[in-house]
Amino acid sequence: MNEFLMICERIVPEIVSVLKERYKILNHLVYEEPIGRRTLATATDLPERTVR
Repeated sequence: MNEFLMICERIVPEIVSVLKERYKILNHLVYEEPIGRRTLATATDLPERTVR
């Protein structure tokens, strides 16, 4: 898995930050569902557009 991420990072340098954002959103959804888009954006400190 680690090797896979290294290869992906060579191809798409911002992949790690994108995956971290997605993980943060999904992890928050697991514990707080149901939750609205605006509330989720506030809770994760991400813009609403990113959450959408």
